[in-house]
Amino acid sequence: MRELAEETGLTDPQLSWGEQYYETEPYRGGKVARYYLAEVSSSPVSLPVSPELGRAEHHEYRWVGATEASELLVPRVSKVLEWACRVLAGVGP
Repeated sequence: MRELAEETGLTDPQLSWGEQYYETEPYRGGKVARYYLAEVSSSPVSLPVSPELGRAEHHEYRWVGATEASELLVPRVSKVLEWACRVLAGVGP
């Protein structure tokens, strides 16, 4: 929740699908990212400057459907999208 708020300004996520998550394979020095499914009501997205980096951690965002998202994502994150689609369709984790 802290990361979401820091990196996007979104502060009202609801874990409507519970606390299940998907972890990526290790990348960049063994780092693992954990993804949750959440809904937000109407918070505007912002990409604030990270005090540690002196710049925003991300340079853009956009809302897209699953098909377009799959064309934009790297393989490591594509697996997260596949998991999310399965959960949203109610066919398991």
